[in-house]
Amino acid sequence: MRKKQVMAMALSAAMAAGVLGGTGIMAAAEDTVTLTFPVWDLASTPYIQDVVDGFEAENPNIKINIVDIAAADYVTKLTTMLNGGSECDIVY
Repeated sequence: MRKKQVMAMALSAAMAAGVLGGTGIMAAAEDTVTLTFPVWDLASTPYIQDVVDGFEAENPNIKINIVDIAAADYVTKLTTMLNGGSECDIVY
């Protein structure tokens, strides 16, 4: 249970920061924002999907794109994503 609470708080903070545009202005309430969230082996961390589902239910204008990365490839793929290989909005 503690993992879920910590994860929920971290995800909420990351999402709040993620809706800020490059200009520092919050997205309009009717705009849909999609955030990319790379996850270490989703099968071994099933609570993440529950947290994302709960967050999306409370924030219908924010969608989370979970990128499931195999544990063996996580560090390499995340490093590539963070260095501009592709978009990465949330990291925990």
